[in-house]
Amino acid sequence: MFEVIEEDGALNWLERTTPGYDVEALLAQLSGYLGDIERTDRWTPAFPEPLDVMENHEAEETGLDERFAALTFHGLRPDDRLTGRYVFMVIGERADGDHESEVDLRSPGLAGPELEGILRLAQMRFTESLSWGDVGALPAEQVDDDFPVDNSTLGQMLAGWGVPRLPADVSFGFAWAALELEDEDGLTTWVERLAGDFDSARLASALLLSIDRLQSLLMSEWDTPDERPRGASLPDDEDDGEDADTEVSPVSHDGPLPVALAQLGCRAVPAGWRIRRGMIYAPGLDREGHSRLYRAYSAAPESGVPAPYVNDYEELGLLRSALRSLLD
Repeated sequence: MFEVIEEDGALNWLERTTPGYDVEALLAQLSGYLGDIERTDRWTPAFPEPLDVMENHEAEETGLDERFAALTFHGLRPDDRLTGRYVFMVIGERADGDHESEVDLRSPGLAGPELEGILRLAQMRFTESLSWGDVGALPAEQVDDDFPVDNSTLGQMLAGWGVPRLPADVSFGFAWAALELEDEDGLTTWVERLAGDFDSARLASALLLSIDRLQSLLMSEWDTPDERPRGASLPDDEDDGEDADTEVSPVSHDGPLPVALAQLGCRAVPAGWRIRRGMIYAPGLDREGHSRLYRAYSAAPESGVPAPYVNDYEELGLLRSALRSLLD
């Protein structure tokens, strides 16, 4: 990826590859590099650390040497001038018996945050090129007469369910729910419901924070290796945060849905379907104006679904789906 000065003087970045490049290998290396960044580096620490002159000197990048002289790229545009800043990734041939190839990544003139931003866009571009379908070719959403827009409330839909008690001194104006529906033949599907006058910015914030935390927790437990990268583990829920002593278990059955949430209006469940299980996210504010998140996981009493009702992998997929829908 080369930074160039365009004909009108504007700066821009161009992506160029050698002929016959392997997009799968490039995507794998980009994803691995960015995964290391996610698990370790923070570009905006609370307190800056003093620079180590020796380490910085050793980390200085040198120009490309004769090893790369034989590489050719698809041509740049005639009127573009190079600034001398670039991101250069060369993937070597994998030796017999080796699991990974040697990779040379150089980025002269780029600070960490800028490099991450450029590589994330490249990762998205390669992911798009490898996707199984053309997003633009998807058919327009069809309106199904079997899915009415009748109004209901969370309380009506979840009547008889046991859920956690509402935290004291916290007010709620809206809630998001992911519900698994089941028809008479046992077919199941997930739907989402927005109840009340929802605030898209606050809901997106709650979803983003929950996704980040859940991903880190799952990564810390994945295959339980002997060593984990720094920053890849989280404390248990009971040890998490200064309000841990007052945190309500999201799978407890303290009683029916609290009135503050039960009265929130939402779209009804379609005819012929019943709710089997689900989860509720309700962002709220305490008296001091601090954000609080009420989470509830439960199931219909007759369903026989045991706690925790929604497993972590399902929840991660549902949260990411909801965030994509919200941002779209």
